[in-house]
Amino acid sequence: MDTMTFVDVETGEIMGKMQVGKDPVQEVLDFLSDENFKFTPTGVEIIGSPTFEHCERKVIQTRELKRLAPICLGILLNYMEHRWGDRYVQVLDPTGYSYQTIANAKSIMARTPLDVMQPGLTLTHYEIASSLPKPDQKRLLAKARTEKLNTTAFNHLVRLEKRKAKHGILPPKVKMEMTAVFEVPADLKSKLRDLAEGWAGRLWEWDIECTDLNIEEDGE
Repeated sequence: MDTMTFVDVETGEIMGKMQVGKDPVQEVLDFLSDENFKFTPTGVEIIGSPTFEHCERKVIQTRELKRLAPICLGILLNYMEHRWGDRYVQVLDPTGYSYQTIANAKSIMARTPLDVMQPGLTLTHYEIASSLPKPDQKRLLAKARTEKLNTTAFNHLVRLEKRKAKHGILPPKVKMEMTAVFEVPADLKSKLRDLAEGWAGRLWEWDIECTDLNIEEDGE
């Protein structure tokens, strides 16, 4: 079996070692968990009233969680700000993340109730769903997990749900092919290309899928 070593990034002190078994992710989650922090496949549950120093140590350790790291980071920093105000900024530098990454994680997780979270999803999934009412967040995030939707597919799903809420049930889909050929002055070609690509990018508002966009120019 492989051995995983946990090191304090500030002091270089070895905090512990463990043998990685069949489920290394769960091994890491269990290793990081203690009486005040329960790390799970969806994030971290804070139990009781841990000290500031204990929270600081967990913030640094979350880097071992890879994909889950920004999610746990956001949860922990929001908890620390709620209890100790601006003092939480003291732990930002040791995390090794940029200010923007930290700010995004903190903001997104502040808008994501813990009971809507699902295993296997990323911070981007939660960002996409964060503007929805809680029942819709819970339903769509569960759907993303069940159907293994990547962030692009999930973003499309959420946009359609928002449009349904605003305009009602969508009409049946109609397949339509359209070709347009016309000439434009040479000095307007680049502007036309930008306009056409921008228009194609807005087709989701009508639930239209643009599968191909070609702009052919004579002489090229």
